[in-house]
Amino acid sequence: MPPKPPTTRLGGASMTDVGRGGGRAAGIFLMLLATLFFSSGGLITRHIEVANGWQVMFYRAVGMTAVLLVVLAVKERGRIVGPFRAIGWGGLLVGFVIAVSMTAYVFAMMLTTVASAQFIISSAPVYAAFLSWIVLKERVRGSTWIAIGVAIVGMGIMFADGFAIGRLAGLFVALLAGVTYAILIVILRRLRAIDMLPALIVAGLMAGLGSGAIAGDLAVPANDILFGLLMGAVQTATGFSLIMLATRRLPAAEASLVLLVEPILGPTWVWILLAETPTRMALIGGVIVLGAVVLQTIASVAAERRAAPA
Repeated sequence: MPPKPPTTRLGGASMTDVGRGGGRAAGIFLMLLATLFFSSGGLITRHIEVANGWQVMFYRAVGMTAVLLVVLAVKERGRIVGPFRAIGWGGLLVGFVIAVSMTAYVFAMMLTTVASAQFIISSAPVYAAFLSWIVLKERVRGSTWIAIGVAIVGMGIMFADGFAIGRLAGLFVALLAGVTYAILIVILRRLRAIDMLPALIVAGLMAGLGSGAIAGDLAVPANDILFGLLMGAVQTATGFSLIMLATRRLPAAEASLVLLVEPILGPTWVWILLAETPTRMALIGGVIVLGAVVLQTIASVAAERRAAPA
């Protein structure tokens, strides 16, 4: 019986894991695709006429849950009970964290300025780096810490024109959103061997029930229902599914860093398609963030290739 090939550690994941998952380059590509889908949220919400945040969130959750149920049914050939049992308590925790994160994001935007909320949420890579080091024993390279610091500075420049102190509750909830993003990525990284598609459905059910109860009246124009469902099907369902695939291949700190591209892409689509011109500070900050992500991507892929067997 031939001996097993040697395993080389790289950022907490073994080279055998990396080979099976497709490597860091594939993980970065999947995470960038996730930011592409997430960034469509601003463009879609521009078409909402009268629905408030909770009503939109309810129909987004419905769209997300419906699409993922269909995908799961097709994938499992109609046998959907087994996959829900397979996710265990870890999957239920993933669903709960996603639901909390989605809710915290909405509250943050309601209770403080968008700029303040986005800047605080952008600190998620810092929490992810520390949590991945403590929980997953993933070593965070110096270049990653530098990239995170530069990216946060860039985010600060991006939103400098819109900063406000805001209410303490809004700042706290924005912090909660950032922390839960980090926790989610670390949990997905820890449980990457489990198919977490059912956990996304659980998250949709939790978010839908919670937002529906808070919204009370769900009677809104058909246009708003359509775009809410579209947001759930396109933005949320696809975005989170891609994150789950990416975290199988990419360390938590780097995955959360790449997610910072999303606040740049969102205003870009609105700029291109709706002619809402961003400020000069937003453009400068966006270039800094993109530069940090690009340089970290190059360094990460190069390190993986150096560590790979000849």
